[in-house]
Amino acid sequence: MAPARIQAGALGRPGFDAIYVQHPIQDQTLEQIAARADAVAAEIVKRLTTAGK
Repeated sequence: MAPARIQAGALGRPGFDAIYVQHPIQDQTLEQIAARADAVAAEIVKRLTTAGK
């Protein structure tokens, strides 16, 4: 979590609220990785389509 906050600050977005995907992923199958992505996809779409409203 800290690296994401540091990177956001370096990019001028210190208050950026990241969405985290459960780790580790390197030992997961493609299907398991897709399931993790699906689990956060709705939140990503919500944030992208309501930002600044």
